Amino acid sequence: MGFIGTKLKPLFVSSIELNDLLEQCARLDIYPFPAEAKTAFLQWFYDNQDPQTGLWGPRDRASGAIIDGGDIGDSGKIIKLFVDDDAKEIHPEFPLRYSDRILASTIERLSTPLPARLDETHRWIIDRDRGFRLLTKYIWAKGSEEDRDTIRDMLSDFVRLRFERFFVPADGAFSLYPDSDAANLDGTSEAGGMLDYIGALTPDRQKRLWGDASDLGTAQVDEVTGADLDPVAGKAEVNAIRFYADDPQGDYLRAVAAVYYPRATPVLDMVDLVPRIETWLDTTTQTMGNWGSKDGVRERLSVVTVDPAPVIETGDVAGIDRLLQENGSLVAIGFDVLQAPRYRMQFVTG
Repeated sequence: MGFIGTKLKPLFVSSIELNDLLEQCARLDIYPFPAEAKTAFLQWFYDNQDPQTGLWGPRDRASGAIIDGGDIGDSGKIIKLFVDDDAKEIHPEFPLRYSDRILASTIERLSTPLPARLDETHRWIIDRDRGFRLLTKYIWAKGSEEDRDTIRDMLSDFVRLRFERFFVPADGAFSLYPDSDAANLDGTSEAGGMLDYIGALTPDRQKRLWGDASDLGTAQVDEVTGADLDPVAGKAEVNAIRFYADDPQGDYLRAVAAVYYPRATPVLDMVDLVPRIETWLDTTTQTMGNWGSKDGVRERLSVVTVDPAPVIETGDVAGIDRLLQENGSLVAIGFDVLQAPRYRMQFVTG
């Protein structure tokens, strides 16, 4: 590619879409591409991975070098050719190479701040979604504990930013661009993808990424007070608490008695968020964005069933006590901004 070509739609995005065409042609019985063609296709990608960064990208026409050492947006699409969602090899003859370099390069490139220009913002948000998906789905098992802690912190910051700048409270859904007055399907589709790669839509993946909640035991109380809630609510990483009349046994989105935010936060809990998105989908006249559709967002969210629950106002400890008195027992689980369970505590009446 020459200089102008690097400013257009990335070559590898166009190239990876050819794989979709190959699969569609086979599925629709239009043309059965021979195995040799598919092998040559994979080999081409295999040969255009930068050994220094582990990323993929087009080559400079003059020097033959991969431009900028590759691109995380392109790489987030290409890596799916070689490993599945559980990071298992798809083609034994093409094992994934340079995993440590992919990990380090992606973390480094995800560290850049949100740009001011809208055209750059568009690419920035797409790169974040592809880059974090690459890390949590395709290469998570290759990272060290330190790598995973770093990714968790970066991802938590990104989730907060997305709610602060891209969520439209009046609509209950997301825009693709920051500080917009109206939600749209592309923005909500990308945010739905975020819920997927952080594990919020898949209990098994959520547990594999973030583990279980720490059990803080059972407290016998006559009346719930702020001090009683503090072992969970006082933890800085707890974004919201879900209360259950019965132990949810890992089914965290069903039969929630109430949601409580210990402190002001822009990040909505899943039990609060998903019903809002569904209401927006029911009322919006939008049906199709550039790549996200109303049906597509519905399909993505349909993998989980979320029972709507009331939200207890921040500071209303009396409202929580009323729940306890009504049920005789409450299980409180604190969730962080990644919708992962962090702390569990049970309250029973004395």
